Formats: sequence, C-alpha cells, structure tokens
Amino acid sequence: MSTDGRPCDPIIDRHLGHVREAACLAHVVPGVSLRIPLTNGQHLFVSHVCLGADLDPCQLRSALIVDRKHGLRLLSDTIVDAEIVSGLAHLGGGIYQRQVGSMTHERWFTSTLRPDELVDALRQCPTEEAAAIDVVVKADADLGVSAVCVRCVDPAGAAGLDEVAVRVLATCLVAELVSDLDHPTDH
Repeated sequence: MSTDGRPCDPIIDRHLGHVREAACLAHVVPGVSLRIPLTNGQHLFVSHVCLGADLDPCQLRSALIVDRKHGLRLLSDTIVDAEIVSGLAHLGGGIYQRQVGSMTHERWFTSTLRPDELVDALRQCPTEEAAAIDVVVKADADLGVSAVCVRCVDPAGAAGLDEVAVRVLATCLVAELVSDLDHPTDH
C-alpha cells in the first residue's frame, strides 16, 4: 500500500524490488554509487560523489517513488537491474560491508518490512553481543524499503559482527515471509 492509501502495483514492485533496495542503500549510505543497466543497452550511473553521474541517489529515489505511487512506469520499463559499484562490498546473502578508513565494522542490508514490523522483528533477535553491537534502521516508507545497519560500537564485538548481521538478517527475512503471507499485497 502506498503512503497515500492506494495499492501499489505488485508487478512494478516485484520488477523493481532489487532496484528499490539498491536505491535505498545509495540514498542512506554515504559514498554508495550504482550502475543501472537499461533495456536499450545503455547504463545510468547514480552517485553523490562522482561528478559524471547521470543521477544522484535522491533523483533516482524520486523517480522510483513516482513509478511506485502512481504506476506511471516512466523509469521502471527501462531498468534491467541495479548494481552497487562502490561504497559497499557485497559479502553474500544480501549483506554488505562498509569500509570507513581502516575500519570495517558496519554491515548493511535491506528489508521490505514496514518500519513497525521491522522494529518488532529486531527486538525478537537474540544477540549475546548486545553491548558491542548497535542496530540502526533507516526506513523509507515511500520506497517501501528500509536500510538496516548492524555496526560495532566496541572493538570487542568486531569478531562476531558478521555472525550477528546474518542472525539479524535471518530474523528479518522470516518476518518478511510471515508478513507476506499475512498481507500479500502490502509490499
């Protein structure tokens, strides 16, 4: 359901799911750049930091929101996929690592859960390393995606960061499946 109460087009949402997730990450994580292949064989380069970019993440986000809310398909019919080309390193399974200087103590992923459901799911996730790990949710209701950052606030937790990030992501994925079964057209 869009923020104005109208149902979103599930075909557009499914087709652009990965693109919306990448756009969300590019919008909230500093330094992330995207390469978006188009159906005509050309590519869009999306970046805040590159002067030669075709779009910045805010412009991509706005275009995707127009497509999602109004079903105009201005952009969605031309996009093939989205690839993160800088700012985050894909570790596998939908988890990305952000390198800040010599520190690699952030892991990012996205979730399509509504923000309240996401917070509830995160509260259910057991983390023995709770004092050393912080989880931050950056919700984007208009895109229908939230970016989740699992970060180390104490160097003692760095060794277990990947394990905690996988556990948190798994908890969110199970909650997404349950939510999809309960509300199949809300996402």
